[in-house]
Amino acid sequence: MNNHFDKILPVFILVIIIFGWIIATKFFSIPSYILPSPFDIIESANKIGSGFWRDFFVTFFESIGGFFLGGITAIFFAIIFVHYKFLEISFLPYAIAMKTIPVVAIAPLLVIWFGAGILPKIILSALICFFPILISSLKGMKEVDPERVDLFKSFGASTFQTFIWLRLPNSLPYLFTSFRIAVVFAVIGAVVAEFASANSGLGFKIMLASFHVDTPSMFLYIISVSLLSMLLYFLVVFIEYVTVPWSFSLRNLIND
Repeated sequence: MNNHFDKILPVFILVIIIFGWIIATKFFSIPSYILPSPFDIIESANKIGSGFWRDFFVTFFESIGGFFLGGITAIFFAIIFVHYKFLEISFLPYAIAMKTIPVVAIAPLLVIWFGAGILPKIILSALICFFPILISSLKGMKEVDPERVDLFKSFGASTFQTFIWLRLPNSLPYLFTSFRIAVVFAVIGAVVAEFASANSGLGFKIMLASFHVDTPSMFLYIISVSLLSMLLYFLVVFIEYVTVPWSFSLRNLIND
């Protein structure tokens, strides 16, 4: 009963928010350029038509590209750091320092270096994804039961075999936790990069709508960015459920 209620509650809250939103805009006669009603946003979507999906999928592919590039690079460095401690000591502080740089400051620089195409969007998205995946994968690969490592050594397992059959499976729950965070960051990176230089994408259309004081369209694209983030988040959750089912079982046991 509680599980069904937990699933219905967010939908119930959303209905209340939309209903209150409609009443507030009508009752207080708020102009649409300040706060559009949901009906104004729907009307804006009808005006934009099929062109909306082109911008949606541009940002989608930029986000996915950045997520995979950042994820693969982060896991690669995590593997190196696990096996070569001196490299971790040497380079990890720079990875931390890179995380402290505001993405808004990096975006124009990437445009200068790589042009105004899709590449700087993917790179900026990857930079945002890199740090959380690096830290989580490094933690997961390190926090292995020493007795299990000794057991593998006693059977003559190589470093590679120990990594494939012990360290990597142990890191999967940590990895997917970081994937859920990073995939949302990937969308943020793509949108911020589109602010710097683009001619399509959700971020570009948000900026364009702001120039024309087209608030309903701004809300439409902002909501679309949120929905894209949620779509990618739940896609990662589904892959985690299929790939690492024991992680879900452990989480449910802890919650109970």
